[in-house]
Amino acid sequence: MSERGDDMRPDGYFKITDKALREMGKKCEVLMKKEGWEDVPGTSEAPHGTTNERKESLQPLTKAGEKPKRPPPPPVYGITAPQEFEKQDFMEDSENDIIKLMWNMSRILALDPCRRFTLGFTIEDRWFRLWIFNRGTLLRAQAFDFIEDQRSLVTVLLSFALSSAENMGWDPTITFSHLDSDNRRQYNIIVNERVYKTVTALSDYSADNPLGRCSRTTVWKVQDAQGNTCVLKDLWLEHDRLEEHQIYENIIQDVENSNSATPESKAKARKVVVDRLLTPLEHCRVKVSGIADDDTNLVILRGYDVNKARTVALMSTSQPNPRNKQSFGFSSPDDQGAEFITQASQDSGLQVTQRVVHNLQETEIPNDQRYHYRIVFKEYATTIYDERNLANILKAIADVLLALRWIHSAGWVHRDISDGNLYYYKERNIGLIGDLEYAKKVDQSHRNVRAGTPHFMASEAISDAYLFFPITPQPPRAPLPTPPPFNHNALHDIESVWWVLVYTILFNEDPAGPSPNTSARQHLMNELFDGQLNNNSRLPFLRDPQFGTCLPSSFSSSLVPALQQYATHL
Repeated sequence: MSERGDDMRPDGYFKITDKALREMGKKCEVLMKKEGWEDVPGTSEAPHGTTNERKESLQPLTKAGEKPKRPPPPPVYGITAPQEFEKQDFMEDSENDIIKLMWNMSRILALDPCRRFTLGFTIEDRWFRLWIFNRGTLLRAQAFDFIEDQRSLVTVLLSFALSSAENMGWDPTITFSHLDSDNRRQYNIIVNERVYKTVTALSDYSADNPLGRCSRTTVWKVQDAQGNTCVLKDLWLEHDRLEEHQIYENIIQDVENSNSATPESKAKARKVVVDRLLTPLEHCRVKVSGIADDDTNLVILRGYDVNKARTVALMSTSQPNPRNKQSFGFSSPDDQGAEFITQASQDSGLQVTQRVVHNLQETEIPNDQRYHYRIVFKEYATTIYDERNLANILKAIADVLLALRWIHSAGWVHRDISDGNLYYYKERNIGLIGDLEYAKKVDQSHRNVRAGTPHFMASEAISDAYLFFPITPQPPRAPLPTPPPFNHNALHDIESVWWVLVYTILFNEDPAGPSPNTSARQHLMNELFDGQLNNNSRLPFLRDPQFGTCLPSSFSSSLVPALQQYATHL
């Protein structure tokens, strides 16, 4: 059912009932009827696609002497509390259970946008342990002997059996709608008492890292009850981060203030920037049961202070994590130098796994408390990555650079320029900038946490240090000045745009005159865009961008000289 593949095979699991999901989805049905939607869910036998989707999971009884067939993996969308069992209680058995449980719990959060958190449990020999995994924290309870402590066992199992869908991790504000013609799941999503129906998923790059920088950031093309097409972004933000609509408003206000010499200059600056940023239509902090803002600590953990838990190593040895093309920050599990640690804290019945990052000048513990946020944008535009017309791409880049000029003059930097955050908007023949969640005011007084998409990060941002200095003669024996703390500045945004252009001409072809040397082109692509932070090829290429004979002649004659001049200016 999923583009990512439903490859879970837990030893056991609980299954949600359609009745529980219908009960949870009643608010959405009421709102859709009020808004005049024609296809309101709730009338079919299994509207949420759990029971009837996988009747083939039932296996007939086998004949005497035949080995029973292993059942197919369960549908991730209808299950909760994956379970793993081992007969022995040795470290190897325990870690084997943990590996499988973490995979299954991660897949639930990665594949199903309807989940706020998931529970699970493991049993090794007689020891039963409960786990909870949300968008910011992984917690496990102290183990108990389920043979001796039968009351705890019965309490846990009855709590699962009698719980509501919401209390088992489902999100009452996003419900399954239907399977489209490509057999992909579509959803009804509530934003400020209005319902949007998804048409297609545009992006969910961060979904595979439940504890990554944005945890799960999913972007959909959606329609409202009137048939208007727009874009909806759903994400879990760190507790101390501004909402994207606030950043948008602050940028516009600062652009006006920095160009307020005359009413005309103020209006001109505002128009240039507003015309080239995605326009927020509405936004909300997602509320659970219409009461409290959904929060990994205050709501999901019922206000439990994670700092009271004892921090323990998840595994005896840390395992390297694969990298992919996605935005990241130092709260990402992909960071080099990050490893699980054991740290004593106040004793309690819960234990939390944490990471620290050792490749910083000072050790930083990520802030894992997050809140659930949604924002709807007016424009449904094409990303630079998906745009196939080179003229449109160059027009979009020109507009982006114009907008960045005004944004930078107001003291702001974007910090996450990529080919997925820049757009060509056909309706107005203009380039747009999106994804402002990591934009911030430049502050040279203290060090900022590194952010960006590795494929497009500026050389200094990747190195987390200044690499380019003014060439000025120093008086003899003059003491070396203390370097300032590294901060992302305007030139880093501009360099990221340059890398977007380089990526575009390397990863696209001119059908009228293809590349004469595709192997050299592939080699250069692999060298420059491997997604690694320790890439040693990018800085030399920025200093001397040579493409050789690997590009189509149309690119070499027009774009390469412009890119070389661009790099020289940087």
